[in-house]
Amino acid sequence: MSLVSDRRTAPTVTQRVAGAASRVVAPRRPGRRSFLQRAALVATALVVDPVGFVLRPQTAWASVCGPANECSQGWTAMCCTINGGANTCPPGSYAAGWWKVSSSAFCNGGDRYVVDCNRTPSAQCECRCADGECDRRRVCCNNFRYGQCHQEVPGTTEVVCRVVICTPPWEWDETCTTTVRTDERTRDHNASCLNPPDPTDIAITYQDIGLVGSVVGAPVAEESALPDGGAWRAYEDGVLVQPPGGSVQVVAGPVGVAYRDRGGPGAGLGYPTGPAEAVTGGARLPVEAGVLYAGAEGMSGWLHGPVAAAYDQRGGASDWLGLPISDVLEAPGGRVRADFASGWSLVHDPSVPETRLLPATVEVSSSAGRWPSTASVRRLSGQDRVGTAAVVAADVHPDGAALVVLAAAEAFPDALAGGSLAAAGGGPVLLVGGSALPAATADALERLGPDRVVVVGGAGVVADGVLDEVRELLPDASVVRVAGDSRIATALAVAEEVVGEDPVEVAFVASAQDFPDALSASPAAGRLGAPLLLTEPDRLPAAVGEALERFAPSRVVLVGGTAALTAQVADDVQRAVDGSVERVAGPGRHDTAAAMAAAFGPDRPDRVLVATGDGFADALSAGAAAGGTTGVQLLLASRDGVPAVTRAAIADLRPEELVMVGGPAALSPAVAEQLAATPTEQTTPREPGQGEQATPPPLPARR
Repeated sequence: MSLVSDRRTAPTVTQRVAGAASRVVAPRRPGRRSFLQRAALVATALVVDPVGFVLRPQTAWASVCGPANECSQGWTAMCCTINGGANTCPPGSYAAGWWKVSSSAFCNGGDRYVVDCNRTPSAQCECRCADGECDRRRVCCNNFRYGQCHQEVPGTTEVVCRVVICTPPWEWDETCTTTVRTDERTRDHNASCLNPPDPTDIAITYQDIGLVGSVVGAPVAEESALPDGGAWRAYEDGVLVQPPGGSVQVVAGPVGVAYRDRGGPGAGLGYPTGPAEAVTGGARLPVEAGVLYAGAEGMSGWLHGPVAAAYDQRGGASDWLGLPISDVLEAPGGRVRADFASGWSLVHDPSVPETRLLPATVEVSSSAGRWPSTASVRRLSGQDRVGTAAVVAADVHPDGAALVVLAAAEAFPDALAGGSLAAAGGGPVLLVGGSALPAATADALERLGPDRVVVVGGAGVVADGVLDEVRELLPDASVVRVAGDSRIATALAVAEEVVGEDPVEVAFVASAQDFPDALSASPAAGRLGAPLLLTEPDRLPAAVGEALERFAPSRVVLVGGTAALTAQVADDVQRAVDGSVERVAGPGRHDTAAAMAAAFGPDRPDRVLVATGDGFADALSAGAAAGGTTGVQLLLASRDGVPAVTRAAIADLRPEELVMVGGPAALSPAVAEQLAATPTEQTTPREPGQGEQATPPPLPARR
């Protein structure tokens, strides 16, 4: 029954009498004597949302049993009869006062507390008799305020309903005082949704946290007594569990459901050894046999032994591994492993002993002590993207370079084609600001000592003053600008520089609207001396079509899926050339980069450069290095992880070394750790989360 009602039925005689009596006492602040004299007008309440418990709509209890259960008796209805079975204050009411019943059988001989839920002044409620076959007590008829809770709420409002609990009210709501008032006449007042006499500790706790309106919801099984003297009960959203001789613990939410579904304390996990704790992505529950984790999406994992210890050393749920999505599972070679939300596993080999990272999709060898081969990992980075480009140039070209390409550090459109030009000429890409030559770039230019410097892009992205600075720095070098009036025209101008007068075997076409596909194509274009042209995603500009006719390639490769380059672009290209038109693409930028590496890269490069696919600058300099150096390939990662497709490409390419291009802001330490654990060999595939539960540690002995 809703607290706020639109019904306007005429009040009964008893309701009118109750209303008149309440108006007589309303202006007064009753003391102990007046309270007892007016006991027939008193109702109960509990704290509004006392510990964050969620009220849930349920079918109201049909009957309320016990003395004085008729409306004519003047008592106020039990909260559980008008609040969907939840023995907590309904919305629109607040805890206004309480009294106790001494040595109550309903609380196992402890004191029973009756709390008033008064109408919040801003809410509405009409005087009526509660619905139900048995409980006809009153709702919103008795206008009374005992005043032991929430005394900051002014005025006197009607009592909505009565809450009965076994926990002192001040333990639920700090606004309630410890002032004791007693009314033994309410000793036998009860409702079918409340506990019968002599309840268990679990039943008392369930009543006190709000019954079906609590965090654990409605019960789904009867209370179970365990052989060791403990007990537990399962609910729709968690459990209540009591170890032998201990207090009842409430375990709610996904971790409570996971604990319930694993059979609770009698099924291997044992009893909780502490409260459930919120962690990144979910919650953890320490138990006698390890730690149980659960996420918001229903995934859970039970960790124990060396795997749990290694996970804790890494920081647990705060680590990039994320929450476990499996229990500790048996693995070949006598190992054990657990899988995590990141797509990685922790694998323990007791024969070493050692715990290692491994992709969750990779099975370990049946030979104990043998792990998949991996590559060495190092990082090339500067203080920023400009510095990183200079560091890459120094690493790849320690003896200098005849050609250097300069591109804008902050704007990708004109810079996109610069990587292929640098790669074709065997030189690096360095980055500049829009109006000045950075110190790191100037130092790199002096060290490289190029004969020719090509600035890619118009004066709007790289000012003429930058060229003047370069000429002053390198007076013997040729310093030229290659640009068009748009990003597409600039790419055409760069293509002319790459191709010259010779016919080409292949040409690459990528979208001008974003950078990842063009960057993935730049190593291949530079390595093959092929043009890299840019186009609108839904049509081929006339100038690009004319360039293709002029270049007359026997093969045109569209780089990117149909979301990047539509079928219309493919048709336009086919009309411009006599050769074949094909597409190299994957469902995402990392997939496309891997596909380009497989189609046009060296079969087994010595090194693979890994740059972020989330920004263009590092991949621009890395692409030039990969295309202009023998035995080097480019792959993309994300800032915080190595995608599965990139890991698969590394296994196919089998490099000796993996080089991260960019600082921790571009490629986090997690990427470094994942690259170091990525196999560089073909491995047996595995379905994450699948396998037999490893033997957990024995539970502690009980007397």
